[in-house]
Parts: sequence; structure tokens; C-alpha cells
Amino acid sequence: MPAKSNETQLWKRYEMLAGLYKFYLEQIVNFHTFYFATAGGITLFVLANRRGATPLALLLPLVISLAGVAAFAFGIRKSRELTVEIKAIARCLGLLSAHTEILEFLCFAFLAVHVLIAIGLIWILVYLAPSIELSILPIDPAP
Repeated sequence: MPAKSNETQLWKRYEMLAGLYKFYLEQIVNFHTFYFATAGGITLFVLANRRGATPLALLLPLVISLAGVAAFAFGIRKSRELTVEIKAIARCLGLLSAHTEILEFLCFAFLAVHVLIAIGLIWILVYLAPSIELSILPIDPAP
């Protein structure tokens, strides 16, 4: 009877880890659906309106991309750990394991994408830097 209990625990762990894998995959897709729309919109707006402090709006997608670089660099290691664990449990259960390497691949791919985006945004900011006009509006003296 203990073998059956152990198998049940392995199934529960497998289901939990597979659910975690699906959650991470969904979060990556949802994040990039939001991010690409936002970053693209801001970048197009800045390139169409280069006057004043408008180019500083690129700091938002730049900061998000730099955070993405850090998150995906960390995510590569964690997704590898998840893959190893899921495959080990699948072997114990005699299953063909889920193709969890896809999550690791996506972490590598989006790490590269965010590095390129960050470089591009920095280049645009440097290119547009001479047109950035930061001024403080004068305060009218009280009569």
C-alpha cells in the first residue's frame, strides 16, 4: 500500500508543477501582450512628437525592459529547475514529460529581445537628447 501512496503524492506533485509551468507560460504571454503594445505606442508617440521633454517618455519602456532582462536572467535558472523536477517525476510515473524546455527557451529569447529593446531605446534617447528641453516654468511673483 505504501507504493500506491507514493504514486499518489508523485501525481499531486506532477500536477502542481505542471500547473506552475502553465502559470509561468501564461504570465510571460500576458506580460508581453501588454508590454509590446505599450512600448510600441510610447515609442511611436515619441518619434512623432520629438519636441520638449516628450522623449523622456521612453524611460518607462526602458525601465520595464531592463527589469525584464533581470527577470528573465533569473527565470532561466528557475525554469531549468522546474524542467528537471517535472522530468524526474514523469520518469518515476512512467510518463512522457511535458515539454517544459519551452519555458527555458522563452526566457532566453525574451532576455535577448529585452536587451535589444533596451539598446534601441537608449540609442533613441541619445539621438533625441539634443531636442529634450527641460525647463521650469517661471513663477509669477505675487503683487
